[in-house]
Amino acid sequence: MLGRRPEEHHAGGGIDVLTKSPQAAMTVRMSELGGRLKELREAQGKALREVAARAGIDYSYLSKIEQGTTTAKPSLRILSALATQFEVPAMDLIALSEKVPPPFDRFARDADARSFFDLASTVATDGEDWRALTGYLKKRASRRARA
Repeated sequence: MLGRRPEEHHAGGGIDVLTKSPQAAMTVRMSELGGRLKELREAQGKALREVAARAGIDYSYLSKIEQGTTTAKPSLRILSALATQFEVPAMDLIALSEKVPPPFDRFARDADARSFFDLASTVATDGEDWRALTGYLKKRASRRARA
């Protein structure tokens, strides 16, 4: 299931679950999130109860997320805590949970964009840094427009 786009997941008979209902679409995305969490946990040899305790959530809730059997999306706090436990960028988990506002969705789904924003958020510590990054990008766009 991991590595495939949600629209590639089909219910019985080849019917695209995303065309069934918004609830079905959310279930597909939550199962992707759950699958990723379980994959990370098992790869790191961590017990479900241990991860849940360190993230400050009930182990049964984490189990339901991993199994894709809950429709209750984890909060940003929980996703951030889980990302910390697994030492992965929080945005990776946030994107899978569909907690990203629509204007930012295209950036959240692009690994290179997430990497850029992760780096920029650690490098740019004040307005001057952000203005410098913006200036660089404007110059680059201007060069492309002339080419």
